Amino acid sequence: MKKVLLSIVAALFAMSAFAQAPVKVTEADTTKRVQIGGGLNLIYQGLNQTGVYQNFGDETTPNIQEAQVTDWFRLPAGDLDMRVRIADGVNLHTSVWLASHHHTDTYFGFGYLEVQKFDVLGLGSGATDFLNNHLMIKAGIGNSMFSTNQYYRTTNANAKNNPFISNTLIDDFGTALFGEAYFFANDKESFLMFGLHDFASKFGNSVVPQGQDKGRLPRLSLVGNKVINFNEDTKLALQAGYVTALEDGTSSQQFKNNRAGSELAQIFNQGDFGGDMGLQQRNENNFSIDGTFNWKALQARASFQYLTGEHSLNRTWIEGDVTQFTFDLTYDISSKVYLAGRFNSVGSKLEVENGEKYEGQKIEIGAGYEMTKGILMKASYFNQDMTNDFVGIENGNVNGLLVGLNLYF
Repeated sequence: MKKVLLSIVAALFAMSAFAQAPVKVTEADTTKRVQIGGGLNLIYQGLNQTGVYQNFGDETTPNIQEAQVTDWFRLPAGDLDMRVRIADGVNLHTSVWLASHHHTDTYFGFGYLEVQKFDVLGLGSGATDFLNNHLMIKAGIGNSMFSTNQYYRTTNANAKNNPFISNTLIDDFGTALFGEAYFFANDKESFLMFGLHDFASKFGNSVVPQGQDKGRLPRLSLVGNKVINFNEDTKLALQAGYVTALEDGTSSQQFKNNRAGSELAQIFNQGDFGGDMGLQQRNENNFSIDGTFNWKALQARASFQYLTGEHSLNRTWIEGDVTQFTFDLTYDISSKVYLAGRFNSVGSKLEVENGEKYEGQKIEIGAGYEMTKGILMKASYFNQDMTNDFVGIENGNVNGLLVGLNLYF
């Protein structure tokens, strides 16, 4: 009986398992040279929708009615991931999206090189030891570092880092060319990051008239993260991020380049991007301030984003400010079961003639059960209000039940 009680106490005192911030690795890598992984994510929607209208006729004989979304399983998403140890501390990460909610064909999701150790440079023991203890470099095609919302989201079929089923209203995810340098403190958790990212609207090359500017500058990212460990049960992490465009005119896909689609289908007449407010910017200066507090089995996280510049409102560029606030609370009942709640809101102050508001609010309360490593089940109550998204000007309310099954290896 005493052993059972001690095991329960140990589980309750364990730190929350969802923190995904980068850390500095200095130990020797003894894992297999090539590791294969992947996953499948399946979601059931049982949602009620009000205040959303759609034309069920055609242009000649319109039939405008209030629209509802059927209750059933969404098509699953599937990933095939690979980690290749090229050398000690030098790893290649790739993810092929076998099936996704938006682009249904198999395609390359992301891939990047992560360098934690620099022995291959042959700089001598002093310089090499310093770099191995304090520097990490990531470069390739993937997502940029900006806010802690990125640590707790579902990326196609990878849902194990997300305590919830849906992502935030303005989803900070996009696959693009990027390069990042992380400078870590002695605790191997606190860091400063300097990055360059190309979040322009399209990959590849195009043909332009002679004399027109052929180049395109990337976007600059700066992130600082400070971790304070009070004791083995209590930790506070503070993070601030900044992203800016280094040239005018190119539209950013930082919040609108998730080729996999969102986690919810058809709500608010948004097709594969249900519930996503679809923010697109140019000439932006974006700021984020985040805090994550862990005490034993409890984790509280808050994120505030201030997004300035020009915003695309139904394909018209409008100056103004957009804000997003996210507050998460998770509690690990045991090593297998957790409870979670999220409040997420978006507001705006835009230079629009008609004075329309562009805002949204979402609450998600749920629980998760990891039957065994590789089988994670989730269920949540979902409630979202929206007064105009940034794409199709949709309004209304959606609420009800969400159930998710995430299989991973």
